[in-house]
Amino acid sequence: MIKKIINNLKVRSIQSYVYRMETYVPYLEKEPFKFDLKIDRQSGRCTKYYIEKNDLLIHQSYIYNEVFLLRLIKKRGPVIGNCFTHPEFRGKSIYPYVINCIAKNSLNLGAKEVFVIVNQSNAGSIKGIEKAGFEKYVSIDTKRWLIFYIKPRVEYSKNILSK
Repeated sequence: MIKKIINNLKVRSIQSYVYRMETYVPYLEKEPFKFDLKIDRQSGRCTKYYIEKNDLLIHQSYIYNEVFLLRLIKKRGPVIGNCFTHPEFRGKSIYPYVINCIAKNSLNLGAKEVFVIVNQSNAGSIKGIEKAGFEKYVSIDTKRWLIFYIKPRVEYSKNILSK
C-alpha cells in the first residue's frame, strides 16, 4: 500500500499523440467481421467494449468521459484508451474495427469529437488508430506530477493548422 502511494507521487514523463475523429469515417474491411462486440457500462466515468470467444478475452477498449490531458489543448470529450488485444489476435484488424465502432457510437450519441491518446513509441497502435479513420491532432511532451503538468510542449499537426 505504501509502495503504491509512493509510486503515485513520482514524476512521470508523457510523450503522447492525440488523435481525433470529428466526423464519422466508416471502417472498410475486406472481410466481414466475425466477432460480437459487447458493451459493459463500468460507471458514469467509463464504458468497456470487449470481444470474448470461449471465455478468452480477445480485445477490450474503454471510453472515458473525460481525461485531464486534454485540458492542455483546451478540449473535452470522450477518449478511447486502455486498449488490449490478445497476442494471438493481433494483426487481424480487431483494434481498428473496435475503436471505429466506439467512435461511431459516441458521435451518434452527440459527441462533437472523439479522441484516442497513444504513446508516441507505440507504432502498432498508431497504425490501428489511423486505419480506424482517426487523424493525428497534436503531439504532447510533458512531465506529470499528481494532476500537474510541468513544462508541456504541445505541437499541432500540420493538417490541423491548415484547416
